[in-house]
Amino acid sequence: MAGGGASTGGVPATATASFWKAIDDKDGAAAAAVVADHQSLHWCASREGASTLHWAASSGCNGAMAALIGAGAAAHDPPLAEKA
Repeated sequence: MAGGGASTGGVPATATASFWKAIDDKDGAAAAAVVADHQSLHWCASREGASTLHWAASSGCNGAMAALIGAGAAAHDPPLAEKA
């Protein structure tokens, strides 16, 4: 799984797991659906400390990137793990 899950920012673990699986599968529609249900997902971090937007971009999952940016993610936003 791409990100695993270090910091969930209040997003249920099942949602983050679904998001990471969608990224792994390059399924932008599935990733976007998870983001639509959990707008704060963009604050989550992977176990490597990368933001969800970083993982979506590095995986080439454009649908996920668009959904995350629409939910308020920005390239300069640190993941929640770095905000603490």
